[in-house]
Amino acid sequence: MTIDRKSELKPPRPTKTAQRRAPPNPIDDPVQRAIGEQLKAVFEAVADQPVPNRFTELLRRLEEQERQKK
Repeated sequence: MTIDRKSELKPPRPTKTAQRRAPPNPIDDPVQRAIGEQLKAVFEAVADQPVPNRFTELLRRLEEQERQKK
């Protein structure tokens, strides 16, 4: 009996029905849609917050250093 080692390493090929079946569309999934809406709401709230003064000061100083290099 001969064992073909190459065929042991290959993943199994999908069946004809698996090849024809389209993957589910995540947009159609109501759970995923709800999760997406919640994530958008959370990140919009974060994006609407003002930038802390220490960050704006840091950016101002970095821009000043860049201008002095030129």
